[in-house]
Amino acid sequence: MNEPQVPLNLRDNPFLESLGVKFIKFEEASAIFEMEVSEKHLRSLGILHGGVTCTLLDTAMGTACLPI
Repeated sequence: MNEPQVPLNLRDNPFLESLGVKFIKFEEASAIFEMEVSEKHLRSLGILHGGVTCTLLDTAMGTACLPI
């Protein structure tokens, strides 16, 4: 299976790498990422930290806006 073509804005991104964000797919007006949630991503009460959620949204939306 071929590796997906990673958009330039995602290459060598230490912040996304530290969170474990993985690029899955990029098409016109669409981008898919995944991340396995672990304890390091949680805040009190064991819920996902809002900053992690916002990072995923920002990354996906910004990538989806890139021209192909």
